[in-house]
Amino acid sequence: MFEGAIDRNSGVEGALTGSMGSRAFALGVGVAVMSVCASPAWGAFPGRDGDLVVATGGGLVLVAPASGAASSICSEVLVCGHPAQPSFSPNGRAIAFVDAASHRPVVVAADGSCLWCLRGARLATLLGSEPAFTPGGHGVTVARNGLWRVSLTGGGAQRLVRGPVDGAVWSSRGLVALVRGGWIWVGRPGGGKLRRLARGHSPSFSPDGVRLALARDGYVWIARVADGSERRLVRGGSPAWSPDARQIAYIAAGGAVAIIAVHGGRPRHVGSVRGTALDWQPIPTSAKPPCKPPAGATVVASNRDAVVFSPRRFIFSGCLKALGSTHVLLDATKFGYFSALIAVRFAGRFAALEPEYDSPQYVTEDETRYDLSSGKATPLADVSWDWNGGPVVYGLDFLSLDSSGFAAWRATTRPTSQAITAVSCPSASLCVAGDLSGNLVSSTNPTGGPSAWNIAGVLSNESIFGVSCPSISLCVAVGAQDVLTATDPCGGASAWTNTTPDQGNYFYAISCPSVSLCVAGGGGATVNGGATILTSRNPTGGASSWSSAPVASGDGIVEAVSCPSVSLCVATTNVGDVFTSTNPTGGASTWKKTTVDPGAILSAVSCPSVSLCVAGDSNVAGKILTTTNPTGGARAWTKTTIEPGMPNQAVGLDALACPSVSLCLAGDNFGNILTSTNPTGGAKAWKKASVARPEPNGNSLTAISCPSVSLCTAADGNGDILISTAPSGGANAWTSATVDVPGCAPLLRPCNSEQLYARDDQGTRVLDTAPPAHGNTIGNVALGGDSLMLTWTHDGAQRQLELR
Repeated sequence: MFEGAIDRNSGVEGALTGSMGSRAFALGVGVAVMSVCASPAWGAFPGRDGDLVVATGGGLVLVAPASGAASSICSEVLVCGHPAQPSFSPNGRAIAFVDAASHRPVVVAADGSCLWCLRGARLATLLGSEPAFTPGGHGVTVARNGLWRVSLTGGGAQRLVRGPVDGAVWSSRGLVALVRGGWIWVGRPGGGKLRRLARGHSPSFSPDGVRLALARDGYVWIARVADGSERRLVRGGSPAWSPDARQIAYIAAGGAVAIIAVHGGRPRHVGSVRGTALDWQPIPTSAKPPCKPPAGATVVASNRDAVVFSPRRFIFSGCLKALGSTHVLLDATKFGYFSALIAVRFAGRFAALEPEYDSPQYVTEDETRYDLSSGKATPLADVSWDWNGGPVVYGLDFLSLDSSGFAAWRATTRPTSQAITAVSCPSASLCVAGDLSGNLVSSTNPTGGPSAWNIAGVLSNESIFGVSCPSISLCVAVGAQDVLTATDPCGGASAWTNTTPDQGNYFYAISCPSVSLCVAGGGGATVNGGATILTSRNPTGGASSWSSAPVASGDGIVEAVSCPSVSLCVATTNVGDVFTSTNPTGGASTWKKTTVDPGAILSAVSCPSVSLCVAGDSNVAGKILTTTNPTGGARAWTKTTIEPGMPNQAVGLDALACPSVSLCLAGDNFGNILTSTNPTGGAKAWKKASVARPEPNGNSLTAISCPSVSLCTAADGNGDILISTAPSGGANAWTSATVDVPGCAPLLRPCNSEQLYARDDQGTRVLDTAPPAHGNTIGNVALGGDSLMLTWTHDGAQRQLELR
């Protein structure tokens, strides 16, 4: 099925896109046609007569033999160098020449667009002179310490003739005429001996391969290939036989372009162009156009140099008209959820394709550049985003391409939501959360939606693992080795003070039962490190006000801390241990270790009173541990699996909050909230509700805080805050808001981050960025033909850069 299409950011110059899937994208194929280089031709092969190509010393010029009308091609030195010794291809669609400065062979299309120029991938590392196309048009020979053949469809150089060679041309019969030591030799390389034919240089075969035009002693001569008999034709040099075999073009005195009949007579000058060498373009008489798609195929896009078509559903092939060879570019039947071919771009021998794939969870776009001469693919970009069934506001667009194979595109992405790792709400009028990117997200109106939350970047290279606010005028957070405090938690980054009280350990949890006591837990930064407790009676007093106590050696670290009062703190570890203390600041000896569940990762604990503690196991067990006597030892704890999960579904409980002894909430790694009004009542006392945005691999609820039984706040791995005024009321009692998307708040409209990419000889790089904002900043991206100049706008202002 193929549908008409409209490109997102450019007019349609060619064709249609394949489309399938659950949502319809009307997307078009803009064709970027380069205009600096001309299409190739092959001299002295049968066919009607086309233009003359003349090397002028300042580029190439196409001259109409009848009128003398001239047009300049390959005049850009950076791209074409200083063209010399031009030679058309047998089908008239390509021109080979050599850069006189570097001796590098170059091939362009007959309209001047580059196929193999001085920028981008080289035709070959081989340098030489007198490039000429082989009879089939799929190779070029170059003279350098022998005669070498370079394939245009991939592969290295092959030496055909050894010894000194100054130049060579090919006949339609497969004979080669090469110049060596001032003589022209004729034969079949590899098929027999070469024989010396005539003294001279600059040979040009007649279309039937029977005669040879050559230059010698300031004159153009014609020699018979069979016996070497020759006759002098006219004063001049660089002869080129007309494809209809009736005339010969040559360079006359003063570099003038002239034409004379093969049988002699009065020559005529053509136009006013002056040059050093020329060739005559054949126009093949075959009725079959090059790259004609097979019957039943659908042309997707085309220009004068190339075509992309679909021979059957979801398969896309490309053909370079200069060569006539077809390659399968994209077989979308090998990839699930193919939706559409959004864009096709052409430039020289290159085509760039941008397909889209719609899975049930994600939309994926990629961009790939294809060399149509060989079919070689080079990935450019790949981006995925959540499928939302609505308008496309993210993805790749403005795909541009030039004939050196350089490319540019814009990626519009949704800024990555940060995983929130901790949250603390001391009252209904303040919540503070921390994320993995060192941001603190706060609100004085937690139920007010995304715009009610503000983001402050407080740590540049650390994550926030724990937050505790004993009052609305004090919040304390831990981020690895950092302790952050603020007496104005919503005052922005400058309101937070950072100190490093213990560089020997990392800290992952904190609990402040009052403004005059904070207890943090962690450990494990040193080889012999173990569980460590960090305490302070004056949290804002700087590093010296904190004391560190190693409470156990070994591999275990403290994952969670809960202090229901200043006289009881409970800490849990990642090896199933529980530490308790009735004198938290009394040093290591005041902490008692109890192994309650070996192998469990007790990453969450909540103690609403000194007579109830609940811990959660995040080691994919769906298990909680409860006790009414936290200091009573291992036997005082009861293990209950409250969420067994499903086959191949590993459930871990990463978040816990008990605002009272009659209400506890647990959050799992699949976005579910489990609530109980009787936490010690066994598995049946807990009920589950799915509250978080679903993700294919689960969306973990990472933290919960409840200032009262009538208000609870949860956080997840998608940067969402979930709020409920009836926590045990089921899924409908919870509302979700994405609040942690740094750099773009309030999030009342789509929030886009933009990057401008380019790929050239230096690889892929970012040239411009636009931070998260509501709307498009970077636009009008375009590569200017063979000039290598990339242009775009940023906030409406024009910018440009010459690619390398």
